Order: sequence, then structure tokens, then C-alpha cells
Amino acid sequence: MKKKRIIIGIIIFIISLIMILGVTALIFYTLITTDNCADKYTLRETDDTFLETILKGAAFGEEFELTDTQVNTYVNQKYCGVKNDTGAENIMIYFHKDAPTEIYARIMYRGLEMSARAEAEIGIDRDTSIITVKLKNAYLGELKLSDASLSRILNRLYGNSSFIEVDGTALKVTACYTFKIKNIDIHVYLKEFSPADEAIHCRSNSLTGEAVRAAAEYFLSDEGRQKLSDIYNGIKDKFSSIIN
Repeated sequence: MKKKRIIIGIIIFIISLIMILGVTALIFYTLITTDNCADKYTLRETDDTFLETILKGAAFGEEFELTDTQVNTYVNQKYCGVKNDTGAENIMIYFHKDAPTEIYARIMYRGLEMSARAEAEIGIDRDTSIITVKLKNAYLGELKLSDASLSRILNRLYGNSSFIEVDGTALKVTACYTFKIKNIDIHVYLKEFSPADEAIHCRSNSLTGEAVRAAAEYFLSDEGRQKLSDIYNGIKDKFSSIIN
């Protein structure tokens, strides 16, 4: 009889444990799938002048500003996409001068669609032009994430990315844009990147110096030397015809 009571007690314990785990799983599922910020991650207007604005500012290394709309249009075009049922579908960034930057996203994680939000501290290394976005107070749906959970999710989303580096709860991106002129690379890279209200205050390298370097490299190349030779011979022939 005693053995029977022990067996019954074990069975009741197992059933109770299963019920507790089931209820816990249901609570977690409800929290992470609750979406109260659809209006925050939705890109409602676009502005495709992100790179154009950077180029204008880079012409002489002048300061310039990128608006929320310019940044979010570029971010959604470059960094959003779902692969193997995982990825960011939408991302919206809201900049503030005297408060942390806000980031909202609609993500797919192993086929499950969820909303996400976090605060971010943004900084730039002026020597390397690497922008670091340090995330904190992160939520998946209405579930607050620990740093360890956030790090795992970021690695799942961007661990195999060729342009984003995951470092714990931080994302790192090199703010460098390369253009080709006569097969010579012209590099534009940001030196300053500080949040303002609904915008980012920026400064890049000066393209005047880059253009001089590119011109020098071009005229030292085989094509450039031939071009210089043609110019020289043309001038020489013209002077010869005038003298004669």
C-alpha cells in the first residue's frame, strides 16, 4: 500500500510539473507574440537621399545631418531581409539629442514573427569609422530580455552577416562607402556620428583629398601614363605646327 502511494505521488508530481511547464511556456509564448508597437516599426514614408546627402557633405568635409527618414529608408533597404525563416523584416530608429536612441523592429525568428524594441547608445571610432550600437532594455514582444538572451538572438539574426559584427549586445558596422572612378576606389567614411532630435549629426572625410589621391593613382597607372603621353604629344604637335 505504501509503495502504491509513492507511485501515485510520483505520478501526481510529474503531472503537476508538466502542467507548470505548459503554463509557463504559454505565458512566455503570449508575452513574446504580443505586438503593441506595430505603429513604431512601420516605415510610413521614404527618402532615398541618404548617400546623396553624405556625398554632398563629403565634397569638402563639411558637417551635415541625416534625418530619421533618410536613415530608416537606407537601413530597411540594406539591413532588412529574412533568410532561412530568420531575420529582420522592418527596423525603425528614432534619434534623440538628450535621451537614448529608440529602435523598434519586426523580426522573424525560426519562423515565428515577433516585435522587438530596445534603447541604444551609439558611438563611432573616428580612426576606424566603426559605428557601435550598444543595445539595452530590450524586449521581445512584452518579454524583457536578459543580456545573454539578447546576445543569442543578435547572433542568430546577424551572426553570418558580412557587414554587421555582433559583439555581445552590441552591433558594429563600418561606415564606409566606396565609389569607383576610372577603376580607382574613392572612399567616403564617417568621422563624426552623434544623435540629434530626429536626426544624426555627421561629418565625413573630405573628398577633395580623396580625389587628388585618386587622380595621382590614375596617372601613375598604365592607362594614366598613356593618357599623359597622348596629352603631351598633342601639345607638342600643336606647338610644332605653330612654329613651322
